[in-house]
Amino acid sequence: MAVILSANRSTKVKLLAMHGNGSNSTITELQLSNLDLVMPKFQFVYLNGPTPVDEPGIGLEGLGSGPWYSWFNSQQEGDIRLNTLCDAVYYILKSVEQEGPFDGVYGFSQGALVANLANNLYKDRALQSALMSRFGESIRLIMPKGPLFNIAIFACAASSTPLSELRAKLGLLPVPSFPDYQSIHLIGREDPYKPWSESFVHTFEPSRTTVLYLSGGHEINYPLQEQGKVSDLIYQSLKEGISQTHTDSIQEPTWTKSSELSSRAITKNLQFADVKLNLEGLPETLHQLLATPPKEAPLFRLAREQNADMFTSYGEMLQFCSPGGGGDLRKLGVQKGDVVAYVAPIGGNATAACAFLSIAAQACAVPFSSTLSESDALQALEQFNVKHLVMFTDVTAPGIKAAFDKYALRVMSKVHLHYAERSDKHSPGLFSYLHTSTDFALLPPLSNEPAAHCLLLRTSGTTSLPKVVPLRQRDLVLNGALLADSMGLNADDVTYSVMPLDHIGGLSASILCSVAVGATITCDGIYQPEAMAKALSLSNPRPTWYSSVPTIHNGTVRYLLDNAEAYLDQAGRWQGHNLRMIRSGAADLKEADRKLLTSIFGCQIVTTYSMSEQMPISQPARTEGSWLQKPGAVGVPITASLAIVDSTSLRPLPFGSEGEVAISGETVFTGYQDNQDANNSSRFLLKSPHSGLFETWFLTGDLGEMDHNGTLTLKGRLKELIKRGGRTNRTS
Repeated sequence: MAVILSANRSTKVKLLAMHGNGSNSTITELQLSNLDLVMPKFQFVYLNGPTPVDEPGIGLEGLGSGPWYSWFNSQQEGDIRLNTLCDAVYYILKSVEQEGPFDGVYGFSQGALVANLANNLYKDRALQSALMSRFGESIRLIMPKGPLFNIAIFACAASSTPLSELRAKLGLLPVPSFPDYQSIHLIGREDPYKPWSESFVHTFEPSRTTVLYLSGGHEINYPLQEQGKVSDLIYQSLKEGISQTHTDSIQEPTWTKSSELSSRAITKNLQFADVKLNLEGLPETLHQLLATPPKEAPLFRLAREQNADMFTSYGEMLQFCSPGGGGDLRKLGVQKGDVVAYVAPIGGNATAACAFLSIAAQACAVPFSSTLSESDALQALEQFNVKHLVMFTDVTAPGIKAAFDKYALRVMSKVHLHYAERSDKHSPGLFSYLHTSTDFALLPPLSNEPAAHCLLLRTSGTTSLPKVVPLRQRDLVLNGALLADSMGLNADDVTYSVMPLDHIGGLSASILCSVAVGATITCDGIYQPEAMAKALSLSNPRPTWYSSVPTIHNGTVRYLLDNAEAYLDQAGRWQGHNLRMIRSGAADLKEADRKLLTSIFGCQIVTTYSMSEQMPISQPARTEGSWLQKPGAVGVPITASLAIVDSTSLRPLPFGSEGEVAISGETVFTGYQDNQDANNSSRFLLKSPHSGLFETWFLTGDLGEMDHNGTLTLKGRLKELIKRGGRTNRTS
């Protein structure tokens, strides 16, 4: 049996300290010192685990000398591993009997797992039975009737096996209910076991649980930059846990309407906004979305077209992507879940919109820009694991074609190249596939489930490989409806589609939000200032709104100013359009540019915030026929809860502080595809001050500040900051 090492300190708080796998008490003392948990506030009793091991654990080489210990051998199987685990729990019981009582326990990694098992033993009938089988009835004399410790600090809690799976393998079922003690969970931001630590948090009662994130990985072996803050937070939680006075300060939310479907509640002292959505009865699939408006209602029109009778209706579009329709992917041999890439005409083209809606309704769509280089296209084909590629006969994309030829030779599974031909202008957007199967009707109909991924996009990677963003059909459809609601769109609106439809901005903020309310979409090709001005003034009917980026806004304004005699009146206003609003997103619209845009168009300019992972995030709150626009801001959270958090501890910041923007909600994407590192670094647990429950949050990488109304002002990107000498400096 290993020796118990006692530290002779006269302190207020007495803790039992337990190391991790392949470690010892010397390492534990170093960790606690780095956390600033030292005299005079604390007294520790350090335990070395009962199982000697030959080598130090990962990352401990050179940090100290042996001997090394573990609490149980994770590589052992069945009864042998159960016996070593029972030995570890028995060892803790005897240590508490000899050295206790203790106020709390500190456990690192494997030590955290064993500490929890021992502290919750009074509830754990399965583990009690295993201990009695191992040590006999006499163990009842030291079996606890309640928690051994009032509070526990779990640092980088981990095991090689998920906790539920470990208990099942060891026969320790059923799992006991939530522990009745206070717990503090220290989780490394870069710890490969971070998901394990976070899943461990969910086995505790949220009201008795505190989560603190630390910089670094599966280690606490260096002085932390904000050591004092962490120490103070831990000490405060320890005092509350020991005195059993800890209570979460749950705030009763006061809900304010942001739009008809979205409300927000702002925490009193922190930059934290909860969002409540009213989604009852809304469509969750593209087929449902297309089937809601009247069949004869116009969907797609062509920009600058004078003939108001020339359009593709909602009914025609629904038929096109339904079984037996012209866009039925069974004709191409597409099967459920296949990834189908397509190269449609550039711009806000009707064919690109039709291709997206029809493919995403049946399979997983990947829109490609025709300008992709061969190397970028090959990388994308491989990242997306594309099974089918659709190219249009009148769209030139030599880089993609060359890349697909190489891709087809590389992959082991069979991939397919298909061609499509656009219909005449009397049916905007519709097309027909060439060389199709004749017996496709015998195959099961294709229709995506709401939870299925129906769109894959890539982040704008520069030096590194772009991340793949998979979007579920339900999230896309509902976010489109929420965007339409926050913009006040209705079936009488006419959308001008000018944004490229290979990005989320065009797909969601032009197409999906319009379809969500049965609006008409006037589609254009590649952006040209003169063509846009004529589209807004000559199309029949004329557009009532559009969504775009500052580059397009500013380019159009310059064209109008350069041709003021033809377009502007004496007051400098353009009267020849029918726009009632303009939505701006994807990049910062400078306040001077917004004012100029407003003065020329004479309508409201709505500045917003979104990203591929969540579209939209924020927009100005809407009142009857207007928006509460704050200069330089991007509105209030619309689709997801939003918090401004410290970039290290990930705790919400008080008002007046700049921090990283984080979001959480039921329509937020669920994680990057095949990129565990990116998911670990961008996702974390945060407790809502309103509900007291832990939710998973996503770090956007953007810096911002929220006011007491929930209005967000963006300050830049996190990677643009350089920290020097404790000061934060923004790079140019």
